[in-house]
Amino acid sequence: MVEKYFYAQVCAFLPKLTGSIYPTEAPQKTPLPYGVYNCTGSSMNTTLTTDTLFSETLQLDIYAETYKEAKGYFDTLRIAFMGFSGDMCGYPVKWVKVENGMDGFEPDVLEQKTTLEFKIYY
Repeated sequence: MVEKYFYAQVCAFLPKLTGSIYPTEAPQKTPLPYGVYNCTGSSMNTTLTTDTLFSETLQLDIYAETYKEAKGYFDTLRIAFMGFSGDMCGYPVKWVKVENGMDGFEPDVLEQKTTLEFKIYY
């Protein structure tokens, strides 16, 4: 549900990647750098008030030529989303929690990769 707003917010934080962030998988031979995001879970939490709190967990993988470049995007997003709340490109969110971060390398295509997981509450 929040994926399109998440995509727009990532592009706002990383304008160089606008047009290079893809849902689920990137087309073959996509030029570097690029990102791929997936919804890895969602939940509905009942609170003591009448409000219901929904959340989605989104994973974003960033691929780049060098580790330094991939890690730079990773750090920018981690800082920008940590504790984020309010208007996410037109969608109201309660807050964003940066849950996990990992580094990686794709030996088949010789690409550096960083992964971030975000839990978005709305």
